[in-house]
Amino acid sequence: MLGLSLLLLATTIVWIARAPGLLGYLVGFSGFAYIAQGFVLGSEGFSGANTAPQLLAYVAIFAWSSWLLIVAWRMKEAVEAPT
Repeated sequence: MLGLSLLLLATTIVWIARAPGLLGYLVGFSGFAYIAQGFVLGSEGFSGANTAPQLLAYVAIFAWSSWLLIVAWRMKEAVEAPT
């Protein structure tokens, strides 16, 4: 479910032009890594084969969440319309 949620978030980021598109692709990569981790876990259980997708997912999530923090920090604040 986490992998599917990340893929939906990646689709939203790519479609909306406020964030860099490459950020969305990185989120999508982490979603695919979590889906791969789920398949490996379901077929082989908790084994050594599960470490590669898990580590890829951790690295990707750390990378895009740090990048998203920087992008959000540098965005200009929204100006409210006068009433």
